[in-house]
Amino acid sequence: MNTPLKSPTDFEDIREWRAYVRDNASAEETDFILARGRTALYLRFYSLRNHAVPETFLEQLHQLDKRNDPESALQLEALNARIFADMTELLFAQLPQKSNATGSVVPTTPGEIAQELMEHLEQANPFFATWARYERHGQHANCALSWHGFAARECSSSTKGDLEFTHLMGQLGPLLQHYAGRNLPLPPRTRYAIWFLHYVEHPVRNAQTRALLATLLEALESCGSA
Repeated sequence: MNTPLKSPTDFEDIREWRAYVRDNASAEETDFILARGRTALYLRFYSLRNHAVPETFLEQLHQLDKRNDPESALQLEALNARIFADMTELLFAQLPQKSNATGSVVPTTPGEIAQELMEHLEQANPFFATWARYERHGQHANCALSWHGFAARECSSSTKGDLEFTHLMGQLGPLLQHYAGRNLPLPPRTRYAIWFLHYVEHPVRNAQTRALLATLLEALESCGSA
Protein backbone atom coordinates (compact mmCIF):
# COMPACT_ATOMS: atom_id res chain seq x y z
CA MET A 1 0.00 0.00 0.00
CA ASN A 2 1.39 3.38 -0.97
CA THR A 3 -0.88 5.45 1.27
CA PRO A 4 -1.20 4.60 4.98
CA LEU A 5 -4.67 3.47 5.92
CA LYS A 6 -6.79 5.50 8.31
CA SER A 7 -7.11 4.30 11.90
CA PRO A 8 -10.31 3.33 13.75
CA THR A 9 -10.24 6.67 15.60
CA ASP A 10 -10.74 8.47 12.27
CA PHE A 11 -14.28 7.07 12.09
CA GLU A 12 -17.30 7.66 14.28
CA ASP A 13 -18.52 4.08 13.81
CA ILE A 14 -16.09 1.16 14.00
CA ARG A 15 -18.17 -0.65 11.37
CA GLU A 16 -17.37 2.12 8.90
CA TRP A 17 -13.65 1.60 9.53
CA ARG A 18 -13.94 -2.17 8.97
CA ALA A 19 -15.73 -1.59 5.67
CA TYR A 20 -13.07 0.96 4.70
CA VAL A 21 -10.27 -1.54 5.40
CA ARG A 22 -11.95 -4.28 3.40
CA ASP A 23 -12.32 -1.87 0.46
CA ASN A 24 -8.77 -0.49 0.56
CA ALA A 25 -6.41 -3.11 1.97
CA SER A 26 -5.05 -6.06 0.06
CA ALA A 27 -6.58 -9.47 0.75
CA GLU A 28 -3.32 -10.62 2.37
CA GLU A 29 -3.27 -7.70 4.79
CA THR A 30 -6.94 -7.33 5.67
CA ASP A 31 -7.17 -9.82 8.54
CA PHE A 32 -4.07 -8.47 10.27
CA ILE A 33 -5.12 -4.83 9.86
CA LEU A 34 -8.58 -5.50 11.29
CA ALA A 35 -7.07 -7.38 14.22
CA ARG A 36 -4.50 -4.62 14.73
CA GLY A 37 -7.28 -2.03 14.81
CA ARG A 38 -8.96 -3.96 17.61
CA THR A 39 -5.64 -4.04 19.45
CA ALA A 40 -5.35 -0.25 19.21
CA LEU A 41 -8.84 0.18 20.65
CA TYR A 42 -8.08 -2.24 23.47
CA LEU A 43 -4.82 -0.46 24.32
CA ARG A 44 -6.69 2.85 24.45
CA PHE A 45 -8.67 1.34 27.34
CA TYR A 46 -5.51 1.32 29.46
CA SER A 47 -4.61 4.89 28.48
CA LEU A 48 -8.05 6.24 29.39
CA ARG A 49 -7.70 4.67 32.84
CA ASN A 50 -4.08 5.75 33.36
CA HIS A 51 -3.11 2.11 33.66
CA ALA A 52 0.13 0.70 32.24
CA VAL A 53 -0.22 -1.87 29.47
CA PRO A 54 1.34 -5.16 30.61
CA GLU A 55 4.85 -5.35 29.17
CA THR A 56 4.35 -8.88 27.89
CA PHE A 57 1.54 -7.63 25.62
CA LEU A 58 3.70 -4.84 24.22
CA GLU A 59 6.61 -7.18 23.56
CA GLN A 60 4.49 -9.67 21.65
CA LEU A 61 2.78 -6.88 19.72
CA HIS A 62 6.16 -5.44 18.72
CA GLN A 63 7.21 -8.84 17.35
CA LEU A 64 3.96 -9.31 15.43
CA ASP A 65 4.15 -5.83 13.90
CA LYS A 66 7.48 -6.77 12.29
CA ARG A 67 6.02 -9.85 10.60
CA ASN A 68 4.00 -10.25 7.44
CA ASP A 69 2.70 -13.80 7.20
CA PRO A 70 -0.70 -15.51 7.47
CA GLU A 71 0.01 -16.82 10.97
CA SER A 72 0.57 -13.33 12.36
CA ALA A 73 -3.13 -12.42 12.10
CA LEU A 74 -4.12 -15.56 14.03
CA GLN A 75 -1.52 -14.88 16.69
CA LEU A 76 -2.65 -11.28 16.97
CA GLU A 77 -6.25 -12.44 17.52
CA ALA A 78 -4.98 -14.70 20.31
CA LEU A 79 -3.14 -11.73 21.82
CA ASN A 80 -6.31 -9.64 21.54
CA ALA A 81 -8.15 -12.33 23.50
CA ARG A 82 -5.59 -12.09 26.31
CA ILE A 83 -5.73 -8.29 26.31
CA PHE A 84 -9.53 -8.38 26.41
CA ALA A 85 -9.41 -10.82 29.32
CA ASP A 86 -7.01 -8.56 31.20
CA MET A 87 -9.29 -5.57 30.58
CA THR A 88 -12.29 -7.36 32.06
CA GLU A 89 -10.25 -8.47 35.08
CA LEU A 90 -9.29 -4.84 35.69
CA LEU A 91 -12.89 -3.70 35.44
CA PHE A 92 -14.16 -6.32 37.85
CA ALA A 93 -11.32 -5.68 40.29
CA GLN A 94 -12.63 -2.12 40.61
CA LEU A 95 -16.17 -3.23 41.48
CA PRO A 96 -17.24 -3.72 45.11
CA GLN A 97 -17.48 -7.42 45.89
CA LYS A 98 -20.73 -8.84 47.24
CA SER A 99 -20.65 -10.70 50.53
CA ASN A 100 -22.93 -13.25 52.08
CA ALA A 101 -24.42 -13.07 55.55
CA THR A 102 -21.20 -14.20 57.21
CA GLY A 103 -19.20 -11.51 55.43
CA SER A 104 -17.15 -13.88 53.27
CA VAL A 105 -16.91 -13.25 49.53
CA VAL A 106 -18.69 -15.84 47.38
CA PRO A 107 -17.85 -17.97 45.52
CA THR A 108 -14.74 -19.01 47.42
CA THR A 109 -13.23 -22.14 45.89
CA PRO A 110 -11.97 -22.69 42.32
CA GLY A 111 -14.75 -25.21 41.73
CA GLU A 112 -17.40 -22.78 42.92
CA ILE A 113 -16.01 -20.08 40.64
CA ALA A 114 -16.21 -22.37 37.61
CA GLN A 115 -19.71 -23.45 38.62
CA GLU A 116 -20.84 -19.84 39.04
CA LEU A 117 -19.45 -19.07 35.60
CA MET A 118 -21.45 -21.89 34.02
CA GLU A 119 -24.63 -20.75 35.78
CA HIS A 120 -24.07 -17.19 34.57
CA LEU A 121 -23.48 -18.35 30.99
CA GLU A 122 -26.62 -20.45 30.99
CA GLN A 123 -28.64 -17.41 32.03
CA ALA A 124 -26.91 -14.71 29.97
CA ASN A 125 -25.39 -16.46 26.94
CA PRO A 126 -28.09 -18.01 24.71
CA PHE A 127 -25.49 -19.99 22.77
CA PHE A 128 -24.15 -21.62 25.93
CA ALA A 129 -27.75 -22.17 27.08
CA THR A 130 -28.31 -24.28 23.95
CA TRP A 131 -25.49 -26.58 25.02
CA ALA A 132 -26.80 -26.64 28.61
CA ARG A 133 -30.21 -27.79 27.36
CA TYR A 134 -28.57 -30.52 25.32
CA GLU A 135 -26.45 -31.59 28.28
CA ARG A 136 -29.44 -31.66 30.61
CA HIS A 137 -32.10 -33.15 28.33
CA GLY A 138 -31.20 -33.62 24.68
CA GLN A 139 -28.56 -36.30 24.86
CA HIS A 140 -30.68 -38.43 27.21
CA ALA A 141 -33.83 -38.44 25.09
CA ASN A 142 -34.90 -41.46 23.06
CA CYS A 143 -33.23 -41.46 19.62
CA ALA A 144 -31.15 -38.53 20.81
CA LEU A 145 -29.50 -36.29 18.25
CA SER A 146 -25.75 -35.74 18.30
CA TRP A 147 -24.67 -32.43 19.79
CA HIS A 148 -24.06 -30.95 16.33
CA GLY A 149 -27.42 -32.21 15.14
CA PHE A 150 -29.14 -30.73 18.19
CA ALA A 151 -27.34 -27.39 17.69
CA ALA A 152 -28.29 -27.32 14.00
CA ARG A 153 -31.94 -27.90 14.88
CA GLU A 154 -32.01 -25.32 17.67
CA CYS A 155 -30.10 -22.73 15.63
CA SER A 156 -31.76 -23.36 12.26
CA SER A 157 -32.33 -19.63 11.69
CA SER A 158 -28.90 -18.53 12.96
CA THR A 159 -25.99 -17.25 10.91
CA LYS A 160 -23.03 -19.49 10.16
CA GLY A 161 -20.96 -17.54 12.70
CA ASP A 162 -23.57 -17.98 15.43
CA LEU A 163 -23.81 -21.71 14.73
CA GLU A 164 -20.03 -22.00 14.94
CA PHE A 165 -20.10 -20.11 18.26
CA THR A 166 -22.76 -22.52 19.54
CA HIS A 167 -20.53 -25.46 18.56
CA LEU A 168 -17.68 -23.82 20.49
CA MET A 169 -19.93 -23.56 23.54
CA GLY A 170 -20.24 -27.34 23.28
CA GLN A 171 -16.48 -27.50 23.84
CA LEU A 172 -16.43 -24.86 26.56
CA GLY A 173 -19.17 -26.45 28.67
CA PRO A 174 -17.43 -29.81 29.30
CA LEU A 175 -14.16 -28.01 30.01
CA LEU A 176 -15.80 -25.82 32.67
CA GLN A 177 -17.49 -28.92 34.10
CA HIS A 178 -14.05 -30.52 34.39
CA TYR A 179 -12.62 -27.48 36.19
CA ALA A 180 -15.61 -27.35 38.54
CA GLY A 181 -15.64 -31.09 39.23
CA ARG A 182 -11.91 -31.24 39.95
CA ASN A 183 -11.93 -27.94 41.89
CA LEU A 184 -9.25 -26.58 39.55
CA PRO A 185 -8.48 -22.84 39.28
CA LEU A 186 -9.26 -21.27 35.94
CA PRO A 187 -6.18 -19.89 34.14
CA PRO A 188 -5.41 -16.21 34.82
CA ARG A 189 -7.57 -13.69 32.95
CA THR A 190 -10.00 -16.27 31.58
CA ARG A 191 -12.91 -16.00 34.01
CA TYR A 192 -14.31 -12.66 32.88
CA ALA A 193 -13.18 -13.05 29.29
CA ILE A 194 -15.50 -16.09 29.16
CA TRP A 195 -18.13 -14.18 31.17
CA PHE A 196 -18.44 -11.52 28.44
CA LEU A 197 -17.76 -13.63 25.34
CA HIS A 198 -21.27 -13.42 23.93
CA TYR A 199 -21.07 -9.61 23.85
CA VAL A 200 -18.05 -9.63 21.52
CA GLU A 201 -18.79 -9.09 17.84
CA HIS A 202 -18.38 -11.94 15.37
CA PRO A 203 -15.88 -12.94 13.93
CA VAL A 204 -13.68 -11.64 16.78
CA ARG A 205 -15.89 -13.51 19.24
CA ASN A 206 -15.22 -16.90 17.66
CA ALA A 207 -11.49 -16.29 17.36
CA GLN A 208 -11.29 -15.24 21.00
CA THR A 209 -13.32 -18.30 22.02
CA ARG A 210 -10.92 -20.63 20.23
CA ALA A 211 -7.99 -18.91 21.93
CA LEU A 212 -9.64 -19.27 25.34
CA LEU A 213 -10.40 -22.94 24.72
CA ALA A 214 -6.75 -23.50 23.86
CA THR A 215 -5.71 -21.73 27.08
CA LEU A 216 -8.04 -23.90 29.18
CA LEU A 217 -6.73 -27.08 27.54
CA GLU A 218 -3.08 -26.06 27.89
CA ALA A 219 -3.60 -25.35 31.60
CA LEU A 220 -5.07 -28.83 32.08
CA GLU A 221 -2.18 -30.44 30.23
CA SER A 222 0.40 -28.53 32.26
CA CYS A 223 -1.03 -29.83 35.54
CA GLY A 224 -1.65 -33.33 34.22
CA SER A 225 -5.40 -33.12 34.76
CA ALA A 226 -6.65 -33.58 31.22
